[in-house]
Amino acid sequence: MGEDIDNRPIRRILQIDLGLKPYRKRKLHGLSAKETVARLKRYIPENIRTVQRFQHSGSTMVWGAVSYNGKITLKFIEEGVKINTKHYQNEMLRSTLMPNISTLYSDNQWIFQQDSAPAHKAKSTQQWLVDNCPDFISSEE
Repeated sequence: MGEDIDNRPIRRILQIDLGLKPYRKRKLHGLSAKETVARLKRYIPENIRTVQRFQHSGSTMVWGAVSYNGKITLKFIEEGVKINTKHYQNEMLRSTLMPNISTLYSDNQWIFQQDSAPAHKAKSTQQWLVDNCPDFISSEE
């Protein structure tokens, strides 16, 4: 009857000349009512790994001192208080640090170190430390 023809020329004729494309019916993933019920039975509420986040959540400001010999009790700052040089010197250094440092260092041999926050490196705070601390690391060092 006829000759066997290779499938490449036929494919080329269908695609290029006639503009046809091969099509195979595909099964799409969709949940039937039965599958939905089965998934709900397997559902475990503890498997939810959500973390609740709150915008503009409250904050707490705390001052503390830590050393090799131990730590000083934390000083909680009231909400809305602005830490300026006077507040830092009176509430943190004079009222919290100095009365409690003797429990850690009875021989008065300690060096005070702080970061460079504006209240810490103020000239009046640096002078207060010169007058009241046996030794400290200044803001210039």
